[in-house]
Amino acid sequence: MKPIVASLLGSFALTASAFCACKPAPAESPGELPGALVARLRAELPEHHAACDVALSGPCAVRGDLDGDGAIDDVVLVRSRAGAGGIAILWGTGAAELLGGGRRGQWWTRTEVPDLGGRPDAPPRPTEIDADFGWLARWELRPRALRDGLPVLVGRIGPRIVESPAPGALGDGLLLDGGDAAAVLYRTRGGWTLMHLGF
Repeated sequence: MKPIVASLLGSFALTASAFCACKPAPAESPGELPGALVARLRAELPEHHAACDVALSGPCAVRGDLDGDGAIDDVVLVRSRAGAGGIAILWGTGAAELLGGGRRGQWWTRTEVPDLGGRPDAPPRPTEIDADFGWLARWELRPRALRDGLPVLVGRIGPRIVESPAPGALGDGLLLDGGDAAAVLYRTRGGWTLMHLGF
């Protein structure tokens, strides 16, 4: 595990999976993905292939509108030929983006859920995206909603519906759970934001 991920994930004592009684979607094998999706992934990212084993639980692919443009995007767990895990976003309007999967030199803004006073404990800061998402234990789509005019990402922890604030989120997000810490990843006008949830 990369040192930065180890420190991020190790900084939280409680596990999201201990609180979540969610039934993860059954893992799909790449052969079960729609043929058109597999073909598009191959055309857009020829050095990568669908890989359900990147995360220990959850689906192989999800669909949502991550950039808020009204077009449905396909998001797929992938591996590079060298074995590095990542997330491929096949944008609904064409083109693709790869997070991790062996790519270096990409950045997201790292922040955390605000405290009761409405401010994060630490200011948001750019952090390099891991080249390998080998730390990913579970992932899922978190649909975007508005509460009092502000974006939130909606999910479940056990039987409860939870809403995570997502300042500036353009569309849906992804829950990324490392097993001992969880975060939501979402797109803003400035790029990707990874917001740690504090559990």
